[in-house]
Amino acid sequence: MEDLKSRVAGRIQLTTDGHQAYVAPVGLNFRQDIDWAQIKRRTARTRPANAATARPSVQGSRRAILKGDPDPDRISTSYVERQNLTMRMSMRRLRG
Repeated sequence: MEDLKSRVAGRIQLTTDGHQAYVAPVGLNFRQDIDWAQIKRRTARTRPANAATARPSVQGSRRAILKGDPDPDRISTSYVERQNLTMRMSMRRLRG
């Protein structure tokens, strides 16, 4: 979060997942100069036939505003999740 803070100017809107490790670093680095929301997803714990590669299915999500006044229409982690998938697929192709 310190690196992120050094790369942006002014107030930003940040959305994180429900991981508690973000709470202290965001608070320490941005203080009150951030609009921050959190998305917590509920997943189903099913046991399909191919459990080794299966991912839990999302049953719902809950949004929480943690600081400031984030725009509800822009509370999303979709962009970074897509970037992570693209990177994983690119690295997979390089392993060859």
